[in-house]
Amino acid sequence: MKNKIVSDRGKLKGIVDKLKAKGKRIVFANGCFEVLHVGHVRYLEAARKLGDVLVVAVNSDESVSRLKGPARPVVNEAERCEILAALECVDYVHVFGEPNPRDLLMLLKPDIQAKGTDYTAETVPERDVVLSYGGKVEIAGDPKDHSSTDFIGKLSALAQQAPKIALTEADLGSIGFRKRFIADEPRLSEAADMYRELGEDVYLKPLEAEDLAGADCTECYKANPGKFRVIFTRKRGQAEQGGRQLEK
Repeated sequence: MKNKIVSDRGKLKGIVDKLKAKGKRIVFANGCFEVLHVGHVRYLEAARKLGDVLVVAVNSDESVSRLKGPARPVVNEAERCEILAALECVDYVHVFGEPNPRDLLMLLKPDIQAKGTDYTAETVPERDVVLSYGGKVEIAGDPKDHSSTDFIGKLSALAQQAPKIALTEADLGSIGFRKRFIADEPRLSEAADMYRELGEDVYLKPLEAEDLAGADCTECYKANPGKFRVIFTRKRGQAEQGGRQLEK
């Protein structure tokens, strides 16, 4: 499988030239393939059917960040290449760092450039390059009903609903938080909103026995312990340590 991943561009050109000399029809596909989904698989399988050999050019991590923002990609280029190489329809995988694959197309001169159905043959950005050396542009795959961005968005929404890691008072102190007070609703939300407006990060910690500071709180805790939270805050922008997710 790893023999499919060719990092050296000159080596890849040599492979493609030898295949062409044997009469093989070369198909070229490209993309970020950040989170592989069924739309990607259908696109690549359809592209492979257009010829004998499918070369897939994958955007580098740096180019994905330029295209989609500093938080992306969520899967690094080495792993994206390995996943693509595991597909039976893919013959070779190569990472490119340019804003577009024009230079790579001109170097390899594949017989066909296959693009997804979010394009037409006339709107493919590299169409002029492919036509200049006598190649063809083809549209492949199913309707563009899937995207990595949508998939990542759904995962992010689920993560917001998932239980957060419980942090102790010592944990919170180590990352710049200090205890404010104990409260229940509606005072809890009002206080949290107030601190956020003042430029503070807010962590609402479940109330525990060691947080109690008086007989009145003790009685409240005994009556309904799950109702109360301890408000911790810190100045916004302080770096989180240890990679632990905070309950906001």
